[in-house]
Amino acid sequence: MKKITAIFLLFISVTFLSCSESTVTPKLHGNVAGVVLVDGSGDPVSNALISTKPPTSSIVTDNQGRFTIDGVPVGNYQVTAQKSGYNKGTVNISVREDETTEALIFLTKP
Repeated sequence: MKKITAIFLLFISVTFLSCSESTVTPKLHGNVAGVVLVDGSGDPVSNALISTKPPTSSIVTDNQGRFTIDGVPVGNYQVTAQKSGYNKGTVNISVREDETTEALIFLTKP
């Protein structure tokens, strides 16, 4: 009888311990789309290096100075554009869930 009671208590203990619930919080994402222009003239800056802080990814602008970064975790970022022959340009943005945040960056000549 003691053996059956011990087995029963062991079974109940294992059952309760294995029923713990763990919650996984999904990561929320948005997108960043922008354009890099020369300050003053408004000409597009192609092949400018785009980076974010905190880091997400680094890409370069297309021939129209445009760029897109998809799947950026929700939060606040600094987006920086740089290209040889220009001073860096930086803007602050807030990425929101399932939205595309626009970033307009102007570069100046030294």
